[in-house]
Amino acid sequence: MDSPDSAITRQRNGFGLNLFKSLAKEQPTGNLAFSPLSVHAGLTMALAGARAETARQIREVLGIVNGEDAVAPDGVGALEQGAEMAMANRLWAHQGYGYLETFLEALEKRHGASLGLVDVAGDGEGAAREVNEWISDQTYGKITEMQLGPGQDPQVLMLTNALHFHGEWLEPFDPAMTAEEPFFPDSGDPVPILMMWAKLDVAYGVVDEVACVELPYHGRRYSMLVILPPQGELATWEQELSVQGFDSIIDSMAVTQVDLMLPKWRTESEAALAQILSAMGMDQAFSPLEADFSGVLASGEKGPYLGQVAHKACISVDEYGTEAAAATLMGMLEEEAPETVLFRANHPFVYMIRDKRSGAIVFMGRMADPSLD
Repeated sequence: MDSPDSAITRQRNGFGLNLFKSLAKEQPTGNLAFSPLSVHAGLTMALAGARAETARQIREVLGIVNGEDAVAPDGVGALEQGAEMAMANRLWAHQGYGYLETFLEALEKRHGASLGLVDVAGDGEGAAREVNEWISDQTYGKITEMQLGPGQDPQVLMLTNALHFHGEWLEPFDPAMTAEEPFFPDSGDPVPILMMWAKLDVAYGVVDEVACVELPYHGRRYSMLVILPPQGELATWEQELSVQGFDSIIDSMAVTQVDLMLPKWRTESEAALAQILSAMGMDQAFSPLEADFSGVLASGEKGPYLGQVAHKACISVDEYGTEAAAATLMGMLEEEAPETVLFRANHPFVYMIRDKRSGAIVFMGRMADPSLD
């Protein structure tokens, strides 16, 4: 199994792992799903209009060391036989505001962001409907509604990202072998869930008693990593997670015959990320008084501030493969002013969908209890 050697990929993955740790700390129980790639894409669009200290903070949180890194990873929108990952960006301009041409050009050329015009002040319901129809179209109906955000200050613009993944297992599970088995949450009684079973020759590794198995999708570009800490140690492992620790797991893996049991599951998550991202180090972007997005508006003033970063994600896993979708919506406001091993995922685990070519983590989540959704 290849270990990513790209500095840019490590930076992106570092952001995703740090965001996962923050989300896991805020939501210490229950299931969790999000797309670090989608959130990263949304924030890099905002970065195109940020200046001075605001831009520096966003770059630091994202792990971007130069402007060339603030673009979509190679292969987004790639179609493999049996696996597809597509991502789209869109800028929603509001009537009554003038925008710098350099900002609009940067979003179009570097991020492929198309331009839509909405009237939030005059027709808020119509604007919400148009934005949500676009998100629904891009996610194939998996995400149909996102709130355009509260805020006492008027919106200047919205930046949206939508991502959809569908992959068929290279080696599907036999539905006839799926059976009810107990799953052991870290707290509470065992719960009955549908458990899939297969004996596969796949990449497998163990580091400090944390086991990991990789399940490839057709085309082998994308795969799912299922990371299984010892029973009762998931929360501790989540908070110790790092790029170095992730790389050590990847480096430990080798093709092994695995007697695998994996739950079927479907889960959805929704998160408001403004406070989390602020705590991660980009607080100035959310301050009406300090934010410097002077690269957005043609007025030449310091411009708006980030008032909302909303994220939704969903994922379903069955005998045939995986379908996942995510959307990120950001509202900018203007202040009015070798041997067979047993891998039994019957207690909480972390999962990731990974682009093996670039090494980028596309989706990530925690499965605490498959019976919840």
